[in-house]
Amino acid sequence: MSDTIQHLFAKIQRNAATDADIDCFRELLKTLPEEEYAYWLDKWTAHMEEQEVERPVSMPRRIFVATAALAALFIGAFFLIPKFSNQEIAEEHIAQMDSIIAAPAGNRAVLKLASGEEFNLNQDGDFLKIDQSSVRLGERTLFDKLSAEESNAAIQYHVLTTPKGGTMKVELPDGSKVQMNANSTLRFRADFALHRELQMSGELFFDVKRDEKHPFIVHTPNQRVKVLGTSFNINTYDADGREETSVASGLVEVSAAKQVVYLAKNQQAVSNKAGLSVHDADMSLILDWLSNEFIFKNATAIEVLREFERWYAIEIEVVDPHLLAKTRLWGNVQRSLNAYKALAQLNYFDIQYEVISEGGKKKIKVFKK
Repeated sequence: MSDTIQHLFAKIQRNAATDADIDCFRELLKTLPEEEYAYWLDKWTAHMEEQEVERPVSMPRRIFVATAALAALFIGAFFLIPKFSNQEIAEEHIAQMDSIIAAPAGNRAVLKLASGEEFNLNQDGDFLKIDQSSVRLGERTLFDKLSAEESNAAIQYHVLTTPKGGTMKVELPDGSKVQMNANSTLRFRADFALHRELQMSGELFFDVKRDEKHPFIVHTPNQRVKVLGTSFNINTYDADGREETSVASGLVEVSAAKQVVYLAKNQQAVSNKAGLSVHDADMSLILDWLSNEFIFKNATAIEVLREFERWYAIEIEVVDPHLLAKTRLWGNVQRSLNAYKALAQLNYFDIQYEVISEGGKKKIKVFKK
């Protein structure tokens, strides 16, 4: 086996490896003991870094503040992440590392109907459509037995869940459209066309079909959001109970902590332990996941890593989180990059990672140099 791996890697180094060679190399790596696995992974990583095309002239660097006035505005260490295009990815086979370090999020979800039927959804590019009588994924009909009796039964719910590393687009029975980010849940009534009320957690973007007679109501763990027809984003990821509702168009009513606020376009309601407050919203930053980018503006390294965990379905162990919490990042990273490429960009900021194995399960340890 060792001779085979050496032979395949030699072809990779010469850029003479076929797709089949690379697939074989990846599969062989997964069978190796931990020390050998780490050795060959390091060699492959070094090779790919050598193969990268010339980087932009504006290399990532620590931002030094030139004046005392500016210095007073910022606390901690700040870094700049350059925006990488697909042309700056060295070789096509870098993206093949998803068997070792996960690929970017794709269409993956589980749909559990009120009838008890359950479907695993994993078709990239398909749009899930649920109406009063059927469930369709793209052009395929998954279920066509949603009877009127079932739909009109009292308090029955359909539940759609995306795992870490999964996203999904869905059209609800009333014609409203929802985009689900990774690690999110959408729970809605079987008679949703008449009773437009649902529950959610995670992060969802709603494009609500206007219906003056039937308000559209969203319940989160701490907020109640009511609209007639508008588009907005809700994020409940924060472990400390912080929730954000941000408006892309129209008007939105938000209730939380015995308070009610009304939001217009580019406004955001934030609920937390301190209550409910309204702020201006940077919608390009909030909706970066819909534009296939990570956009960071004054984000801590910890926040960035937590987002990577959800998007790539990887487990990250942070060494000395207090130190990384002081490191703040600005910039853009393409979400189409695999986890290897996304994490490798943090090397420029003295943030490194290594793949470790514990109990047969691999995870990523991240630390500051």
